Amino acid sequence: MHKLSSSFRMNPHTSNISIDVVESDKIPGSVITLAKQKRQELLEQLADVDDEIGEMLIMDEEPSVAQVAEAIRRATVGLKFTPVFLGSAIKNTGVQALLDGVCNYLPTPSESEVTAHDTSLPVSAPQIPLTPAAAAPLIALAFKLEEGRFGQLTYMRVYQGSMRKGQFIFHARTGKKVKIPRLVRMHSDEMEEIDEIGPGEICAIFGVDCASGDTFTDGTTSYSMVCIFWLNVGDVLLRTAFYQTSMFVPDPVISLALKPVGKESPNFSRALNRFQKEDPTFRVHIDHESKEVRFLLAYLLPT
Repeated sequence: MHKLSSSFRMNPHTSNISIDVVESDKIPGSVITLAKQKRQELLEQLADVDDEIGEMLIMDEEPSVAQVAEAIRRATVGLKFTPVFLGSAIKNTGVQALLDGVCNYLPTPSESEVTAHDTSLPVSAPQIPLTPAAAAPLIALAFKLEEGRFGQLTYMRVYQGSMRKGQFIFHARTGKKVKIPRLVRMHSDEMEEIDEIGPGEICAIFGVDCASGDTFTDGTTSYSMVCIFWLNVGDVLLRTAFYQTSMFVPDPVISLALKPVGKESPNFSRALNRFQKEDPTFRVHIDHESKEVRFLLAYLLPT
């Protein structure tokens, strides 16, 4: 068993916290009993979803650290087990363990089933499976928008194919041809200039006019990872989306009603469209009985 412990030192003259993270193979005696108990609970939970660990427990064999890690990954990829990590980003506690868990336990792009809709076919047509190969036709999804000092910054994930700086890509919904002026890889608030990204990778792009959830291709396919619909709210069309991919958009958990006083301002409708453009969980509909504009919110955490 391994123990990751942290010690904190507060500077008496400032509010800054300096942190020493120490990795040790020895667990402090004060918590060794609790650690053994929690490890046994982990093994029992794994035994319910992984045959190899279950057989080892039945035979009273002790799984190694590597065997436990492999079992966690198998069960996680199979959607039978969800690892939970505790920590604090503001204090930089447990962050590295979480990042290691992402690398060790989550599926690679080749292990994930991702599909798209062929817009030349009816909505009821079967989904098209995507292949995470760099040589395949490009399929990328804009999943987050951010207003920065250089204008709109669009976060994209490439599901199939590759994307290069200076390349022309096509907006699947509008058919508009767009040139990629810059490709950057984000590190918190820092940007790393890159020339190319491949399947499974995430980048950010400047100068692309789109909405959250829009699909981009290289123009050789008519695939889209989302179906776009438009609702008529008064004299304004509001955008709504139906996702047909592995991008999970949860059902709304908050419902708010808003009834404008007096004549509705055009800024109100523009604001609604802007919110929907940036956040795929923000949905709007008209309550025909009360004539109120009702908002449905799911509130996703930042990706």
